[in-house]
Amino acid sequence: MAGYRELSKRLAAWTGTIGGFSRKLDRENTSYISFSKVVSVEFCSYRYLLEYVKRRRLRPPPAYFANGQAFHETAARMYRGLSRGMSPDETDLLQFLARRATPPAIELENAVRVAAQNIHQGWEVVGVEEPFVISLGRALPPCIGVADLILRRGRTFAVVDHKTGRRFSGADELQLVLYREHVRRRYGASRCLTIVDEYRWVSDLTKIRKPAFQRQVVQLRRNAWSQAIQRIANAWSEIREIEKSGEAYGWGECFRCPYKGICPKASIGFTWW
Repeated sequence: MAGYRELSKRLAAWTGTIGGFSRKLDRENTSYISFSKVVSVEFCSYRYLLEYVKRRRLRPPPAYFANGQAFHETAARMYRGLSRGMSPDETDLLQFLARRATPPAIELENAVRVAAQNIHQGWEVVGVEEPFVISLGRALPPCIGVADLILRRGRTFAVVDHKTGRRFSGADELQLVLYREHVRRRYGASRCLTIVDEYRWVSDLTKIRKPAFQRQVVQLRRNAWSQAIQRIANAWSEIREIEKSGEAYGWGECFRCPYKGICPKASIGFTWW
């Protein structure tokens, strides 16, 4: 099993995306855990088999995934500009977006407009799309991830997760706990807020009844870290069995799974095999 120090050195020398780094580790069968892996195996072990063992890629990628990625890249450009003292330039951001999503949907353009109108004021931008590796102890492999946005105001830090979709879905505590732990370890933060910025896909900002944007400061439980470790340990146990045997069972709501089009076990509605 690759250790924390080894993966830290490799990530520090990596010049590509965190997704590319993860895929390289998967091709090498290097052990690591991530929020995405945990969510995948929790949803359906057969989905994990397709996604991480057989490494089946969705072509073309689902629209929501491509749009979400384009939005994250554009938001990252905006906050990198802010870190250099540059105010958001809507024209520049939309032109940048157009190079990432051709042509960009009006809902995607509106999300970028809303993001530019709701920047975090009064904070220093410390990190944007910051990749990380953290140790989870000897019983578990290192965890890799990427924090969307890290802010600082005096001695207080904040880690922000951007989410997009047709509706507000809230946050998964595990993801925020991992982000916060990274900030605590790297920056020595004794106080770190966890914030979720959600952007709803809206085709006409002048004719909405529900907000297109929601910012929530999520209060993590006092035992959030121990609960996170237990959840990861349960997922890792399942992952090891799948990777050892090359077999998996399917369960879950197949209609919600992006792999339903290529999954031989997919069916309609709730299923269990």
